[in-house]
Amino acid sequence: MSAEVDAARALFSGFVSGAVVAFATVAIALWAMSRSARWRTRIASLGRLPLPLVGVVLVNVALLGWTLLGLLLGAAYIEVADPLRFGLIVHGLVLIAVIAAAFVLRGLNGAIWATAIVAAFAFGVLLPALAS
Repeated sequence: MSAEVDAARALFSGFVSGAVVAFATVAIALWAMSRSARWRTRIASLGRLPLPLVGVVLVNVALLGWTLLGLLLGAAYIEVADPLRFGLIVHGLVLIAVIAAAFVLRGLNGAIWATAIVAAFAFGVLLPALAS
């Protein structure tokens, strides 16, 4: 019974960590979009689309994506079962993702850094802490 409880705890921790990252990502994205003239003109070209409605769509997409990643990382945590090693793996993966984003986008902005920091903390620190 203990193995099932540990597995459920790890998966739920991944789900919660994914939700934390999703809500933080939406807040970061809306803040960045409200500050960017380019995004304001894109949204204005769609008609009278209010920014909160864009936020609703972003929340739904972000929750699906980040909680899915959280569940997958929760399942991976079941196999690793070492908080320190798991955290180092997650932080390494986040670093690789940031480097890839820098090459693709030819630079990084504050929104990418903020999202990377939140994801590294939530998946690398919060998930193992909740699962333990």
